[in-house]
Amino acid sequence: MDIVNHFMTKIGPNGFKAQVVSSERKTAVMYKEALDKFIEPSWSEIIMTVNNDDPLEWKKKYRRTAQQEDYISGKEVFLNPAHPLKLLIVCDKLLTGFDAPIEQVMYMDQRLKEHTLLQAIARTNRPYPRKNFGLVVDYIGVGKELVKALAIFDKEDLRGLFSVDDIKKEIAYLKAFHGKAIAFFRKVRREGKPQDVIQQCIEILRPEDFRAEFEEAFRALAKSIDILMPDPAVDPYLDDFKFLGVIREGARNLYRDERLSLENCSKKVEGLIHAHILDTGVEEILEPIDITAPDFEEKLEAKGSARAKASHVEQAIRDTIKSRIPEDPRFYESLQDKLEFVIREDRARRKNEAEFLKDLLEIKKDEEERGQAAKEKNLDSDEYAFYGMFAPYGEGLFGEDDKKRCDLAREIVLRIRNKRVVDWTEKEDVKKEMRREFKDLLRKINFPDEELELFVRELIELAEKRF
Repeated sequence: MDIVNHFMTKIGPNGFKAQVVSSERKTAVMYKEALDKFIEPSWSEIIMTVNNDDPLEWKKKYRRTAQQEDYISGKEVFLNPAHPLKLLIVCDKLLTGFDAPIEQVMYMDQRLKEHTLLQAIARTNRPYPRKNFGLVVDYIGVGKELVKALAIFDKEDLRGLFSVDDIKKEIAYLKAFHGKAIAFFRKVRREGKPQDVIQQCIEILRPEDFRAEFEEAFRALAKSIDILMPDPAVDPYLDDFKFLGVIREGARNLYRDERLSLENCSKKVEGLIHAHILDTGVEEILEPIDITAPDFEEKLEAKGSARAKASHVEQAIRDTIKSRIPEDPRFYESLQDKLEFVIREDRARRKNEAEFLKDLLEIKKDEEERGQAAKEKNLDSDEYAFYGMFAPYGEGLFGEDDKKRCDLAREIVLRIRNKRVVDWTEKEDVKKEMRREFKDLLRKINFPDEELELFVRELIELAEKRF
């Protein structure tokens, strides 16, 4: 039960696996039978040799060919994170020469000596994503043997080996890491509404360099908690840690900063924070919003204050511009200019928060009306993007004749559609022919010669993006 409880609370939730090292084959069978009473039988497997003079039951359950043994030993099964096999029960096989980075813990119930002991416990110490340490749980008492084995090596060779003294040091580190991480929000009063408190903290992380510093502090704290939990020394820091995790998740969503993803933390820590988010009912506050989504108004309303709403709308507009600017450079560049102007005005404190939000929503409205503007000119989305390319030249090329500009956009798109073939963007001869035809069309409207080459290159780039 000790193995089951430890594995289920500390190792399994992180997606890692384990070995149980028994003293002999009979004991291995007893372990298997006992484990099957408490966990799924498919979660554990014995790796041992079964001989002709062994009990018939062993032969039926545990005998394998060399090929099958090699299969079950980890190459296809134990090493596969998705496979249900989680615990290998062994006597002498797979203690050495078996590289399984997904293994984090070895439950030791066999006396080993010298190099065999060191090689066995090293099974748990291979680097693996989200794995902060390897662990040996000693049931037999290999302390003296370990001291003798370690005496073979220099202190430099043993750097990184964890001891009881290191646990004490880690508890001291935990306190320091906690202080550094929580200090980012020391000016925020936490007695108010959870959504208002969280939004204030997220706003503090607006500068990218602040987010980078906070992320470094949070990762150190998360790693320390992962190493120590469920030691009671962690308990005084858990509430603050979960609070920080919620802020981190909110900042990741608001600023579209994937460096703050919880996927980089251990699954145990990730589960702790996600459970806290659900318990406190702040999911809607943390969710990113999309200015093109049908439920935009509903999600925006959940963000609380005008300042919080403005932050979310600003970042949603930025996200839309970033993703769509290659497909319609002129239109989304104009939105970018409007956005920066509104933000500059806000930072100069010329407007209150409600006015700032109103101006941002006007930019959102401009984006929404792009399709309608194209429709009014009888242009499809592709044609409207090329229509926009001529915005800087306006009346200089077309005067008051907007129809001429629309017709040119249609003609350019028609030429692209006629010329494109499979993988045309990789075929220089096709692009060369397009460039020639674009130049002919532009010369007919007296496009400036000195700007012709660069503009045609921009047209080709836009064609590659849209087609």
